[in-house]
This record gives sequence, structure tokens and C-alpha cells, in this order.
Amino acid sequence: MCGRFTLTLEISALQMAFDLGAQSVDWKPNYNIVPSSKIPVVTNQNPTQVELLHWGLVPSWAKDASISAKLINARSETAHDKPSFRTPFRSKRCLIFADGFYEWKRGVYKGSKKVPYYFRRQDKSPFVFAGLWDYWPGNENAQALSSCTILTCSPNNIVAPIHDRMPVIFNWNQGKEWLSDKKSEIELRSMLVSVDEIAIEGYEVSSIVNRPNNNSPTCIEPQKKLTLF
Repeated sequence: MCGRFTLTLEISALQMAFDLGAQSVDWKPNYNIVPSSKIPVVTNQNPTQVELLHWGLVPSWAKDASISAKLINARSETAHDKPSFRTPFRSKRCLIFADGFYEWKRGVYKGSKKVPYYFRRQDKSPFVFAGLWDYWPGNENAQALSSCTILTCSPNNIVAPIHDRMPVIFNWNQGKEWLSDKKSEIELRSMLVSVDEIAIEGYEVSSIVNRPNNNSPTCIEPQKKLTLF
């Protein structure tokens, strides 16, 4: 799964990195993005405009928004067929901006603490996660909500020693293909694979990232470099 990630750039830097036009989104660098946050996204319906969507999908048919906590990720292998994701897979795809993500490795001994690791591109450049989004019309107790989920896949050789899943990572050109309405379902599904292991690096970081309120560059400072298995 992908339960935490980073986007440490100002929105102006994102504009330059992805050749976007002027954006009015109010975004501050975040070193510890947690589920239920508002996160920068572009959707297939408006691929040039960055929007802030709720992280944790609320399907259009949901009775209430509490289901969001269970739908922060979608398995790429089955998303096209699952009730919560199949309609968004066909018609509501999105790209979620990021420059790194965290995973936790289970301890060797029962009861031992999980160890956090941080993964990013070797060149430290930003990228996008493949995602799905939906619009929930709200109810008598809650306002309407646009929300999203991150698609995950089997890990590459860098992430595999730490976790059995990783987010689907695209460069910008791949991302634009993901948003295209000219792609068949088979073509879309074929895109959802792990990023080339040569492109990314990972290392152990401090357990301060375990606390959602900790949000500073200290969260991504290396403790121990990962080696390729």
C-alpha cells in the first residue's frame, strides 16, 4: 500500500516541472502527507488544472464519506472490476503529484517496531502516481466531496525487501497517456506496473515520520542507504 508520501515543492515549482500553466491552488511543501489530506491532483476531465482532492476515495454511490478511510489505495490488478473503482477506472482517472513515498518494514521479531523507509527518484525530481477519482454528491449531514485513491502494484527490487506493494509511478508523458480517453481498458491495465528500479532509491528514515504532525525536512533525512538485492 501507500499510506504516506511527500510533495516538497511549491506549486510554482510544479508548474515548471510539469510545464503547466498558471495555477491558483494554495499548496505548501509537505513532508508527511497523510490520508484524508487535500492533495494536488489533475484529472482526466481537466488535465491542465491542478485541484486539491480529498485523499481516500468516496464512491458516488456511498451512503456517507466514512468509507474514505478504507479506500486510500486501489490494487491495480483488480481495480477495473471492483465496485468502488470500476466506474472511475473507465471514466475518472487522475494523476497525483509527489516526489517521494514511505513504506514500513516489519521487524524481525514478533512485537518489534516497524521501520520507516523513504523512496524517491534517483534524480530527486517530482513524479505522479496513477490514481482514480470520484465525485460524491453529499447528503443531509455532509457536503459534496471530490476524492481520489492511489493505484498500487507489485514492488520492484528496490521496494520489495521493505514492502509487498508500491504505488504506480509515472513520468509526465506516461501520466498524460493514463488520462487519455483514447486508451482501451486493456491498454490502461497494461500501464499499471512498477517503475524501473534503476530510476529510484530508498533509505531508512527516522521514526518521527510515524507521527502525522511531524512535517519537516527531518522526516526524509537518511538513516541508512538501501542496497539493491
